[in-house]
Order: sequence, then C-alpha cells, then structure tokens
Amino acid sequence: MGFFDYYFGAISFILGTVLGSFFNVVIYRMPLEKSIVTPPSSCPNCGHMITWYENIPILSWLFLRAKCSGCHAPISARYPIVEFLTGLFSLFLYAFYFHDILFTPTQEWWIFVPLAIQYVTLMLFVPIAVIDIEHFIIPNEFTIGGLVIGLAISFIPGGVTPQMAFAGAAIGAGILILFGKIGELILKKEAMGWGDIKMLGWFGAMFGPGVAVGSIFIGAFAGLAGSLIMLLLKKMKKGEYLPFGPYLCIGALLALIWGHEILGAYFGLVGINIADLPFL
Repeated sequence: MGFFDYYFGAISFILGTVLGSFFNVVIYRMPLEKSIVTPPSSCPNCGHMITWYENIPILSWLFLRAKCSGCHAPISARYPIVEFLTGLFSLFLYAFYFHDILFTPTQEWWIFVPLAIQYVTLMLFVPIAVIDIEHFIIPNEFTIGGLVIGLAISFIPGGVTPQMAFAGAAIGAGILILFGKIGELILKKEAMGWGDIKMLGWFGAMFGPGVAVGSIFIGAFAGLAGSLIMLLLKKMKKGEYLPFGPYLCIGALLALIWGHEILGAYFGLVGINIADLPFL
C-alpha cells in the first residue's frame, strides 16, 4: 500500500464516523417523524444543547466519560459504536469497491457525481438496517427519494445507463412483488413489505438489474441463515416477522462487489451459464 492508500483510507474512515454521528440522529428521529435537521442535538434528559466539541464522533463520548456535561446522565454506548462501525464500513467500501474505480486513469470528471451518490446510498444501509430491525419500517424518504435520484443520475454518461436503471428498478421491484404474492398464497398472510419492494426498486435504479437480482438471491440466503440463528438462540419465535431490509442491504453490498462470482457459482449449480443472462 502506498501513501495515497493510507491517506484516502483514513479519510474514508473519518468521513464514515461523521456520517455515523448524523445517522444516530436519523435513527432516533426519523421513525418518530421528527425533523433530522432542527432542532440541534440536545440531551434528552435535561435539554442541554450539545456543542460542536461535544459532538466529535467517538472522541467526545470518551472525553465526556459517557455522561452529559449538563446533568451527568449516562450517554448510551450505542452512539460511539454506530460511529465506529460506520467508519469501518466506509473504509471497507473504499478498499473493496471505490478504490479501483477512483484510481482508473481513464475516468472522466463527471463520473464522480454518480459515484458520490452511490457512496451515500451504500452508507445509508446503516440507518436503514437499524430502523427496520427496531421499527419494521423503511422510510419512503430513503426508498422513493433514492429511486428518483437513481433514475436521474443514470443520464450522466459513464455509469449505469437509463435502460439499465429503469430495467433494474422494474426487475428488482417486480421480482419481490411476485415473491410476495406467492408467499401470501402459501402463508395466508402478507409475506413481503412494500418498504422492501420500493427499496429493491431503488437499488435496481442505482446499480442496475444485476445488483437487484443479486440482492434478492443473496439476501434470501442471508435472511434464511439469520432466521435460523435467531431461532436457535431463541431470539425469535417460529412464525414471527423477520425484517428483510437488512438482509437485502447485505445482498446488495455483496452483489455489487462480488455478485458476478457469487451468482455465477449459484447458477452454475443448476446448469446455467451466467454469460447467457444478459441482464447480469
């Protein structure tokens, strides 16, 4: 690794922790339908307005010794944990996805616009997963807004084309609707939430049909593994609803980075050559 690898790696981690600090606000306020912009962050116990130096990711929590400077009420360790893990996730994205793209010498300057939006999209997996786990919802601000933006940036040359974006949105949402209807017939109850469906449309528009399909297949296996683990640990009862959003996020991430290899191995088991599937 050279100097620039360490430099951009450090920048990626720091940027991730800053986003993680903001995501803490999003995770708390958005399910309550509160503004994520105003009012400024404050202590929920005494109302003390948090100053800028009390809002430095990870470091402020350590400096304050996990207590509010106003009333000394404890500050949950969840805040620095989210910030730290979001920083690691940002570093992971840089190392395994954005690094090679950023250092390709033939890139035109305008390709960095959709890349920046893709980065934000992937980072939003953090609050989406937490909110879906805790509240069983995926806010429309993410899904509908992301779908519109994904379709819009497809008209910027060099990335996902408009044809791929519209096909990805239709394929991602369409397959989940189909699976949901089949699940309803079998289970006699709603089997797929509309938040998941809209989110797959968003992923398909942003990254193309290959990632949309990969999100479904890989996410389904991840969800099955997760539910089995939860059942074995007695954290979930048989028949309980499993939030599928986090697993779709896992599926989208793996499909984006290693999707061709994973789907190639999967379809190879059933005798299908992935090269014969043009949308992948």
